[in-house]
Amino acid sequence: MRPGTTIRTMVALWAALLLTTALPIAAVEPDAVLPTPAPGFPARATHAFGPHTQATAFHAIAFAPVWTASFTPVLAPHATGGYFGPADPGNGQAYRVQVTLPNGAAIDSIEAPVIDDDIDGRVVVEFSGSESAPPGGAGHDVSFGSADTGLLDLPGYTSLNLSFDPPVMFASVADLDADGNANPVSFTLTFVIDLTDPNAESFWGAVVHWHRTISPAPATATFADVPTGHWAFSFVEALASSGITAGCGGGNYCPDNPITRAEMAVYLAAALGLHWPQ
Repeated sequence: MRPGTTIRTMVALWAALLLTTALPIAAVEPDAVLPTPAPGFPARATHAFGPHTQATAFHAIAFAPVWTASFTPVLAPHATGGYFGPADPGNGQAYRVQVTLPNGAAIDSIEAPVIDDDIDGRVVVEFSGSESAPPGGAGHDVSFGSADTGLLDLPGYTSLNLSFDPPVMFASVADLDADGNANPVSFTLTFVIDLTDPNAESFWGAVVHWHRTISPAPATATFADVPTGHWAFSFVEALASSGITAGCGGGNYCPDNPITRAEMAVYLAAALGLHWPQ
């Protein structure tokens, strides 16, 4: 723990970390090191809190077909392990699912297990966002990236991978077209399958790898005694903006004061959103 750090300041830090954070542990404990993820999927289960890399799966059966006038892209099981593909041959059969994550989630990569055994076909995956139109305006679509197995390739069981640097930030309201106006946004995973053999190509779905972040700190400090240069500034501001703390009065946060059991109850109940019917 840093010299001079008090319980009150550490509680603010702990509560901000509990909610959501992407800041390295070294920002608080200089000697601490985040564990190295295991090969393959870096997380086996979703963590409710903390800076861990997480893996959220969107299986093929959750994808809805994109209907056209020329064909009905019905999905059928193609192999063991949960792989699905078009029931009939056709060009450009598409399937789509909406990606839903916590606001502030930073999407680092996407892994999509697929099968391609068709010399005249391919499997394509794309991750995109759509910003709704404001009154009198127009909507906006953006592609964050795509990958495919190749039209003349036969990779068999393989994985299509997308990586994002910087990460794609998930938000239910965002300004994707950078026009200065934020509107409701949807994030979508789409598979497009071209095939001549209805059993030759299929997809399992996709696993989205992401981590939590805290809200960006404002340019000016909310509390006079926690200026922008304070080591816990971002954490304290996150608590203030989320309504977990209003400080100790007089425009101060009192970072060097000890915390009482009553104050601890306020922090925990507000941070966790505790609601228990009486």
